[in-house]
Amino acid sequence: MKVLLVYAHPEPRSLNGAIRDFAVQRLRDAGHEVQLSDLYAMQ
Repeated sequence: MKVLLVYAHPEPRSLNGAIRDFAVQRLRDAGHEVQLSDLYAMQ
């Protein structure tokens, strides 16, 4: 399955960033294709 994860938080090392990393890793471990969209990085 293809998954688009949209992330929007100004501090990448926050709890939200940790949850993002956890979700991405678990989804990839399960065989899914993950695309991450970081809205703050895109300004």
